[in-house]
Formats: sequence, structure tokens, C-alpha cells
Amino acid sequence: IIDRPLRVRNLKVYDPLFFTSKLFDANLHKILPRIFSQKLPFQSEMPSKSCVYVSRSRLKGGTTGYANEEELVARLISAGVPVIYPEELDFREKLKVFFTYENIVGFPQSFFHLRNFLPRRNKSKIVYLLAGKETMNVDFLLMEKFGGYGSMYFECEMPEAVDVEKIETFQRVTIFDVEAAFRVVKALHDDW
Repeated sequence: IIDRPLRVRNLKVYDPLFFTSKLFDANLHKILPRIFSQKLPFQSEMPSKSCVYVSRSRLKGGTTGYANEEELVARLISAGVPVIYPEELDFREKLKVFFTYENIVGFPQSFFHLRNFLPRRNKSKIVYLLAGKETMNVDFLLMEKFGGYGSMYFECEMPEAVDVEKIETFQRVTIFDVEAAFRVVKALHDDW
């Protein structure tokens, strides 16, 4: 474990780092849905429910942890908004979320990459909540650019800097404005 800053004299960046944009090629968005459309047990074009919040609060580790997400989850559940935990769902259950809910809301996470496997006619929308500059990886923007899914983005960054206690199993930990996030999700739920 390196627990102090390092001075770097020479930094090498290998070619694979520059191939990210090729991953989200327009052909990929034509091929993946064809492969999976025959295997999906559900084919609804129009979701039947308003929105669901995709929580990371039960995730044991990863890139970004949200120290105050449990507070948001508790408020959403008490307001009648459905909440799911992707790590507790199998692959088919995860895909079914996109056929069930019109708006799938949450902070950026790998769960949202599943949108690439769905037929273009699927009408679900991803609604990203952002807790500052470091919470959105370029992969999500490339996915949107090539897939053209019509995702929405809402800023929920804290208006002022707040010290956050480190959680060992996450590379970084942040907090967000719970009230701002709650208003976004509740409005999507109620307006349907």
C-alpha cells in the first residue's frame, strides 16, 4: 500500500487506454440487442411503471461510495418510491427493470451499462444523479453518444465542501444533497 504522494519522472500510458471510444461503436449498439432479444423472456416496448431508484447502499465496495445514500433510500421508501439493489438481482432480473420502469434513476454505476443490451424500441430512460465532477466516468457519456438513449442528468452536489469519513472498501467516498436528489426522484415518480 502506498500511503504517501509519489514523484513520477516518467509515466507510460499504454494503447488500450485509447480504445475506450471504440468500445461504444455504433455497430455494437446494433449487435448486442439482436443477440439478447431472442433470449429475453419479456419484450414490452412501453414500461408499465413510473420510476425506480437504483441504490448502491448495499454495495460492499467499488469505485465510488456515497456516505449518505441510506438517508435518501429511507426517504424514498417512505414516499412509496420503489428501490432496487442490483447486487441482489440476477442478470435477467436486472434487464427486466428496463422493461418495467420508464425512468431508472441513480448515481452512475455499472448497472446502467445493461441499457446497451436492450432493443432500440425500449422506451426506458436512465436518469443520472451527479454528486460532483468525479462521479461520472466518460464511459457513460460515450454509451449515451452512440446509443442515443435520451438520458437525463441532475446535479445533486453539496453546495459547500463537507468532510467525509473514508470507507475502506471504496476508492473514493462522497456525499450529495439528499434533498435535491429526493426532489428529482419524487417528481419523476409523481408525474407519471
